[in-house]
Amino acid sequence: MTTLYNGQLRTIKLKYARSCIEFVLSEYLVPVEHLLRCTNIKYSAIHNDDYLISSDDFIQLCQNAIELTNNPHLGLLIGNRLNICSLKELGYALISSEDLWSTLEFVLDEINKEFLAFQFEQSLHTDKGVVYLDVMPETQAIEQFIVETLFSFAFNLTRYLKVPHSDKIEYHFAFDANDDYPYEMLFPNVRTSSGRNYIVLPQEALHTASPLADKNTFHSARQVRLRMNEHEHCNSLEEKIKNILLNAEYELPTLDMVAEQLFSTPWTISRKLKKSGTSFQALVDEVRINKASHLLAHSKVNVSDISQMLGYSDVSSFRRAFRRWFGVSPREYRDSKRSSTSNEALV
Repeated sequence: MTTLYNGQLRTIKLKYARSCIEFVLSEYLVPVEHLLRCTNIKYSAIHNDDYLISSDDFIQLCQNAIELTNNPHLGLLIGNRLNICSLKELGYALISSEDLWSTLEFVLDEINKEFLAFQFEQSLHTDKGVVYLDVMPETQAIEQFIVETLFSFAFNLTRYLKVPHSDKIEYHFAFDANDDYPYEMLFPNVRTSSGRNYIVLPQEALHTASPLADKNTFHSARQVRLRMNEHEHCNSLEEKIKNILLNAEYELPTLDMVAEQLFSTPWTISRKLKKSGTSFQALVDEVRINKASHLLAHSKVNVSDISQMLGYSDVSSFRRAFRRWFGVSPREYRDSKRSSTSNEALV
């Protein structure tokens, strides 16, 4: 059953499940088809930063990983493997921070925008700062996995950033501790059965600067993030579809396949594109033109294979379409590009 929240489908970018997939495949040698069973996740898309998966697929993936590794505390291992670079520009913001608490406010707010499986909340008191981690109702089935991953990651961050009095930071787990894994071995100050998941930072740690604090680097990291948000907000349906088509490794995906990736229906996509004055076929043709010209000019892929990659039923149809686009045949276009390159090399 598909999970809805306020009438909208919950999704997450596949890149945020990448560490789990890669860790289980490399450390436990689990067959990829077993790890991804009962999901719509395509392993070929694992390095596509814009590829979306449903929260149902995310939950199923985590449950598969725990079952196949026979490790109920797999999250602790994955969180321990993550490093600050995993956060990219948000990691740079933390590294260059001059004030831990205010930087956390920015970083956690940004994380909340992307990770709909859980949400962070900050609360500042006179003697401490508290960061709450609330797992959303639809992901309660993997709450332990999520919390253990993030708390283990947070513990590593405090060590990397050399947060003072890190031994006084308290890690509170909402659930009961299991006898098979003593959290005390990992966390210096831990509580279980706390009713809510949260981390308590002592006053001494709140406003400390990173050892690599740098105002210019922090400002740059923040600006990069804000520009990414603006780009994400402005990213139109046409651009998303073209990105999917351009990133296709072999044959171009059909409208049905694109609709599946965007968690929509072919009818809805066609209607929205028509309203914007275009069509799915027009976008396909645009991508075909770009891919065909690039492959002919910069690769040795033969014309027959290019026509197949671009979704043509036969090479004759591709040749006719190409002549319509460029006024020459694919072979003539390739020869002209090679001749141009050779002349440039002689100059």
